[in-house]
Amino acid sequence: MNTLRTALLVALVVAAGLGSTACKKKVDPAAEQQLTQSEQVDDAAAKAAADEAARLEAQRAAAAAEAERLAAAERAKAQAEEQVRLARANAVGSLGAVYFDFDRFELREDTRATLASHGDLLRTYGDLRVKLEGHCDENGSVAYNLALGDKRANAVKGYFVNLGLDEARFETISFGKSQPVDAGHDESAWSKNRRCEFKALNP
Repeated sequence: MNTLRTALLVALVVAAGLGSTACKKKVDPAAEQQLTQSEQVDDAAAKAAADEAARLEAQRAAAAAEAERLAAAERAKAQAEEQVRLARANAVGSLGAVYFDFDRFELREDTRATLASHGDLLRTYGDLRVKLEGHCDENGSVAYNLALGDKRANAVKGYFVNLGLDEARFETISFGKSQPVDAGHDESAWSKNRRCEFKALNP
């Protein structure tokens, strides 16, 4: 009798324990759904953050590419401008001086031929502006030679204008006898000093 009672008590205790364990393992469906929704929200937020980071990176890469394109264009423009500048400078450097007879400012035939060739080159570089420098030999006063040098420079300018070149492209100046290319005191030296030279105003 006592043995039977003891067995029944043990069975009741075991059944109670199993029931308690079963209750503990049972999950509330509402709580489970809320957890799933929270995970979905987290996933969506992570995806949105990744998409935004990718968009910002694409913008940064596009901006960097555009900056490099603009920089390359500026470099190419600067190189082209430098090439034009050098071409202009070389063009003026190739304009040799023209010469005059003693105490004269009229253009000689050989001078006209040289100026015609110079005019062709000046047409090629239509934006080139030139300073025409009149020079004289050592004979005569300073004032007289300054006036003569001015007439020589303006005679050259007038010839270019008659060729159809814009007068505004030329400036004239006289150095008189102050800048000889040959310091000699004979006709050989003087013939070299009676001249008009050409200098670029916008090399």
